[in-house]
Amino acid sequence: MSRPKYYWYGIVKKMIMRYPQIKDEKSIQTSIFVNAIEKALKETKEMENGDTRIEAISKLLFENKKTVGGVSMEMHYSERTIVGWTSDFIKLCGKNAGF
Repeated sequence: MSRPKYYWYGIVKKMIMRYPQIKDEKSIQTSIFVNAIEKALKETKEMENGDTRIEAISKLLFENKKTVGGVSMEMHYSERTIVGWTSDFIKLCGKNAGF
């Protein structure tokens, strides 16, 4: 198994997956992540296929009810495209959080 390129990638992904539950918490660390995720959502919306990207990210990370394959079949995009969009979003959140 290879070592991940960014040591913080898993941390940020877990915080994104917990975003619906932590939106209303008041701790400093939580507010940093919530602000980073909301800023990343705004930046993603401005990208090409922004609404489609956010829909895929929402189904895959926020709702956590479908796999990459399920989301790709439902949205008619390749699995690699969905993985790329998700990875770009996680990296953007990490950058906005200060990693």
